[in-house]
Amino acid sequence: MPSPVAAEAEALAKQEKRTMSEIMREAFRRYQRQREWDEANAYGRAKAKAKGITEADVVRLIKEFRAEEAAGNQPAGRKRIAHGSSHGKTIGPTEPRQGRKKSFGCSAP
Repeated sequence: MPSPVAAEAEALAKQEKRTMSEIMREAFRRYQRQREWDEANAYGRAKAKAKGITEADVVRLIKEFRAEEAAGNQPAGRKRIAHGSSHGKTIGPTEPRQGRKKSFGCSAP
């Protein structure tokens, strides 16, 4: 790590009464979450592009999806699960997410 960056990190650790190890672990976890978020975002953008969906379409599509759900209809491309902790909630899409690993605890930065 370059000296100026190391000095800033050490000063921050001292100010927050944390070890350098804690600071580095947190930095790595944040980097990891950001990278997972970026990958998920890129996946979604690629799927949208392939289906011809633009950012301008998103709000309308969400409203249509929610209206179908509220009316008790099963939105297209989605399936319902009837067991487990989701209590029959809609999950989807029905197509497999090839090339994507399952990630737990990932949230938007």
